[in-house]
Amino acid sequence: MKWESKLHKIVSLFIEFVCALIIILMGYFVWDTFAIQRSADVDNYIKELKPTINNETKEVDLSALQQANPDVVGWLTIDNTTIDYPVLQGTPDYTYLNRDFNGNRSLSGSLYISGMANRYFEDDYTIIYGHHMQGGAMFGAFDYFENEKYFNEHLTGTLITEKKVYNLTIQSLIYTDAYNEVYFKKDNESFKAFVDGKDYEIHNGILEINDKTLLLSTCGPNGSTDRILLILKMEER
Repeated sequence: MKWESKLHKIVSLFIEFVCALIIILMGYFVWDTFAIQRSADVDNYIKELKPTINNETKEVDLSALQQANPDVVGWLTIDNTTIDYPVLQGTPDYTYLNRDFNGNRSLSGSLYISGMANRYFEDDYTIIYGHHMQGGAMFGAFDYFENEKYFNEHLTGTLITEKKVYNLTIQSLIYTDAYNEVYFKKDNESFKAFVDGKDYEIHNGILEINDKTLLLSTCGPNGSTDRILLILKMEER
């Protein structure tokens, strides 16, 4: 009977261990989800530094933001959505992939442009990168744009840069992959080749060639190289 008693104790200890492990894991997942969502929100003081536009002179002032972080190159807003963030450009290229506005380690990262891109958004097209976060944070808001009705009701936005302000019009939501040539060029000839090549899937809207284009890029749900692009027309205000 002793071996049965020992076996019973072993089984009981194992069950207690498994239960404790489950509780720890559940606690971790709750904490991790909270931490991700919290880190994805722009701090209130940063929102207070969001530049305003003088409607008469069209002038903006990014100096307050740039005093807080000299890597700021603009501010992106998609009207009536959660996309309302500063845009940064760091060295090396992926500095803000997993760093917040203050340069601290962050799972949600920041919105940023490549180090090769023109900081004044003077290239024919510019790509802004951001993480695909849960709950609509950062470029997790792309999930909402998969709904055609939502897409059609949220077509406008603004990009404030150091030199100019651009009105934005969303044209399409497309699926492609990280190896597409569009990620390695920045001129309209290359963008036209991308449009004509049809190495993508249009989910909503239409894809056209503009004088200036803004591409918002985030990871797709089905693999490490899947990408979702929101394509916007840029018009100087």
